[in-house]
Amino acid sequence: RDLALFFLDIRNFTLFMEAYLAFDVIHVIRRLFTMFRKCIEDNHGRIIETAGDGFYAVFGMESSIEKAVNNAYDAGHLILNELDILNNQYLRKYFNYEVKVGIGLHMGKVIVGNIGIGVNNNLTVMGMPVNIASRIQAATKEVNNSFLISDSIHGLLKQPAQTIQMKIALKGVKDPFNIHLCAKNYL
Repeated sequence: RDLALFFLDIRNFTLFMEAYLAFDVIHVIRRLFTMFRKCIEDNHGRIIETAGDGFYAVFGMESSIEKAVNNAYDAGHLILNELDILNNQYLRKYFNYEVKVGIGLHMGKVIVGNIGIGVNNNLTVMGMPVNIASRIQAATKEVNNSFLISDSIHGLLKQPAQTIQMKIALKGVKDPFNIHLCAKNYL
């Protein structure tokens, strides 16, 4: 099935964990993940997996790939906007801290199913496009931008914003990969 693949990771959250009590860390991470989930679901996406301070979501389980791509792109920008509000109105005020995230978005044909090994029977989505989306998210650190999308995503956007395009090397991908920088720098 063709899906839009969305990876998000909170930047430098270990520093927050070192500075605050476990109760505060859990409180903040719950607030963040509640906001992330709402942004994803409001744009017809589904979180597939969480790991530490990040998650992986898919878009397009019940829509065309064109709609899925646009929904995922909108979800990314919504998260960045909601995060600005949370940082300004809460995290800076009560914790003297600002949360930053890296988002990577790609699309492609993947396998969707249930592994069913008895641990949990969650939906699994696998394939090389998933790996590429994860690597694009990781590249947000290298290129100092919080939201990166692949060329294939950019090509399906109804109203693509002005972006900076560049070629980068992605771990495990033979050829240089075209990405678009869609947000502000971390600094």
